[in-house]
Amino acid sequence: MLMFSTATSSQIRFLLQSLTESNAESVLKELYEFIDCGTEGSFILLRTCLDYFTIHGTDLENPLLRLVISSVFKHLLDIPNFSTIFCESLKGRDINQVILENISNLLNLSMCERIGVGLAVSDSENLDARMCGKNFCISQIEELCANAVSVDSIQQIQDIIMFLQRSEGLSKHLDSFMQMLSLVQLKDVTEFVLSPLLSDALREEKFLRNVNLSQESLDNDFDSILAEMEKEMSMGDIMKELGYGCTVNATQCKEILSLFLPLTEITISKILGMIVRNHTGLEDSRNIYTTFSLALGCSTLSDLPSLNSWDVDVLIDTVKQLAPSVDWIRVMENLDHEGFYIPNEEAFSFFMSVYRRACQEAFPLHTICGSVWKNMEGQISFLKHAVFAPPEIFTFAHSGRQLAYIDGVHGHKLQLGHTNHTWTCLDLLNILCELAERGHARSVQSILEFPLKNWPELLLFGMAHINFIDCGTEGSFILLRTCLDYFTIHGTDLENPLLRLVISSVFKHLLDIPNFSTIFCESLKGRDINQVILENISNLLNLSMCERIGVGLAVSDSENLDARMCGKNFCISQIEELCANAVSVDSIQQIQDIIMFLQRSEGLSKHLDSFMQMLSLVQLKDVTEFVLSPLLSDALREEKFLRNVNLSQESLDNDFDSILAEMEKEMSMGDIMKELGYGCTVNATQCKEILSLFLPLTEITISKILGMIVRNHTGLEDSRNIYTTFSLALGCSTLSDLPSLNSWDVDVLIDTVKQLAPSVDWIRVMENLDHEGFYIPNEEAFSFFMSVYRRACQEAFPLHTICGSVWKNMEGQISFLKHAVFAPPEIFTFAHSGRQLAYIDGVHGHKLQLGHTNHTWTCLDLLNILCELAERGHARSVQSILEFPLKNWPELLLFGMAHINVHFFLSPLH
Repeated sequence: MLMFSTATSSQIRFLLQSLTESNAESVLKELYEFIDCGTEGSFILLRTCLDYFTIHGTDLENPLLRLVISSVFKHLLDIPNFSTIFCESLKGRDINQVILENISNLLNLSMCERIGVGLAVSDSENLDARMCGKNFCISQIEELCANAVSVDSIQQIQDIIMFLQRSEGLSKHLDSFMQMLSLVQLKDVTEFVLSPLLSDALREEKFLRNVNLSQESLDNDFDSILAEMEKEMSMGDIMKELGYGCTVNATQCKEILSLFLPLTEITISKILGMIVRNHTGLEDSRNIYTTFSLALGCSTLSDLPSLNSWDVDVLIDTVKQLAPSVDWIRVMENLDHEGFYIPNEEAFSFFMSVYRRACQEAFPLHTICGSVWKNMEGQISFLKHAVFAPPEIFTFAHSGRQLAYIDGVHGHKLQLGHTNHTWTCLDLLNILCELAERGHARSVQSILEFPLKNWPELLLFGMAHINFIDCGTEGSFILLRTCLDYFTIHGTDLENPLLRLVISSVFKHLLDIPNFSTIFCESLKGRDINQVILENISNLLNLSMCERIGVGLAVSDSENLDARMCGKNFCISQIEELCANAVSVDSIQQIQDIIMFLQRSEGLSKHLDSFMQMLSLVQLKDVTEFVLSPLLSDALREEKFLRNVNLSQESLDNDFDSILAEMEKEMSMGDIMKELGYGCTVNATQCKEILSLFLPLTEITISKILGMIVRNHTGLEDSRNIYTTFSLALGCSTLSDLPSLNSWDVDVLIDTVKQLAPSVDWIRVMENLDHEGFYIPNEEAFSFFMSVYRRACQEAFPLHTICGSVWKNMEGQISFLKHAVFAPPEIFTFAHSGRQLAYIDGVHGHKLQLGHTNHTWTCLDLLNILCELAERGHARSVQSILEFPLKNWPELLLFGMAHINVHFFLSPLH
């Protein structure tokens, strides 16, 4: 989401400015579908709006545009994670009350919605933004309450509460609003303006008997306390305002709590959440407490002592007296509310002392380890202190799912870990894994650091017993990182054979997950990776040759160049060792096993081409025929293909042994041509003889050849010797003096292909570009590729091949798109797209620029596929593509993004 913020802004701005009265309804509907796509789609939309304000300031002359942006913004206000998305969209901006006021005015936000905006900003991680949001809310409340006896003001306050309560995204801020409302002095109030919202019981004589206060009493501290808070939602906040005096003795406490009967489990839970968060550090509020007591007719102490915390015994005994049938387990089950957070170890000990006073039963672990809370920060704050608490404070010993075996094998005793049985509790490990997957991986890793250093065997055994891998990417990452950290700490010292077996099993299981390469490379970041380390890991985990190759191929997928080279070299070293005696039946079988292993592996199958290419570079001595012959089709084992491959040792010692190797035709024809170099297309005769060896030429084969030549259209080393050797070996004609070439001859290649495969479908060739080897490195290569296509086919380029669906090789697809969008129309155009932006006029004379002359930004399929690629983890690349149109044709881009329907692509991902 973060990486795609700029693209988000650009889409929204354009959509809104390009509206016409005739298409406004349909555009607005499509925008709402964009919101329905989930976090990424909503963020894109909201950021676009904010970027539009940044560029155009308060200049929103188009009234229809203003109306639609306002409708979209108000719709976003109601989504569950509006606060998160809005705060994320504000990052990198100078936020102050003037900006929030401008946004509110431009979008014609109601008082309810203005309050919603301020509350959302008050949820920011940035302290300044948080204060700005709170101050903005308070300024709105002060303006509203300037004449509090006004019926309109009273009604508006009630409307705000109902608005927040009904909003899925803002309801969690209702407590905060009530607290802010309590801080604003309401002058001339004859009774609580929220009285109509309260239950009949709360409007009885006892509750309101002294609330008809004089102006004198309103001018003192009392008006910052009670305000109009609803009982269950704000009882804790009221006690916070009154301070520690609430629990000075049983009489005072009972009189205060009696005002809010009945005390439900939810009310009590919120009270506990407040007192643990403020167990120390509240300001002296004796004056407020005394005023409150007098106002409500409670008894008072002539000299209230100075207190620095809550009296747990007084509070719990009073609650038990007023609510004797309360279920304290249910109280704990209701801890998942916005106000719950344990700030430090002392606060945790305080909370547990409260529970022990209230209930003699063991703490109900299911309340914190049974499921992920809505308030995940609160849950993590509990867990991070609970795991390190001494057993007399907190223990996991009574967990129903304990690690069953704490003994190793052959006398290797596992340490039990912390005496509170933390790391034998499988439910704890399970919930930590789920929290990591929900975006709190860093917090979970910090919790696991200590046990990893002190009781790694116990931690790893526990993690092996739960479905960490099934929890998703973060769970798999934490599990793999933990294993690697263990190696870092203990080196090659894995004396416990059971632990070695467990780690090996886990690692081998991870090898088969779809995103193993990504997770493994991410886990290696910050480490010095070399072949020795990969060899040590492979030996310690007793990896087979297939699995060693898999490890090397995964590392070769790293973003880090050194790691990438290390992975490739590790693979090659394994292949060289395997092929040291290539005529061995075992070696031949192992190569075949590796190919089958990679092909069947969901996570490593994409590296099969790379493995075959590496295999082709290894010199196989004493080979009497291709060791992969059993894998090849009957046609490929015929006499013509193999007639000269039974080479002498002398011919194997020259350059030829690095060319043909044992590749299967469709997988490696392009790689063979790369080894032979530009000489393959020196003339029609030579080209035809080379390609004839691999008949029939299918669309897949041709597509892979095109992928290779575009990626290597220039820069190949001089390979005339290799080419000559190859030609002689396979009985082809040769040139006495092969010229030095610096590129492929497109005309020769395509004309030869057409001659050998006259019925080839070039559209299907383009449809098969999605393979591992396809990548367009630069603008020159893209122009070269399009010249190949124009020579091959007179039809317009089939846009569905690059804009119809996301490729498996997404990097290759992006490499095509990023050059295509900026290509001149004589090279590439989107003008023939079946889904073009229908409306290119604004309203009231605002003419939209068409954008690039190749009709890039009017192609809705292009915008569609860019959104989907962003959602699949390539947001940064998509953002770079959209930056230029955002700066030059923002309206056009936004209109296009507004017209696409990303609902079917994005919603399954969320």
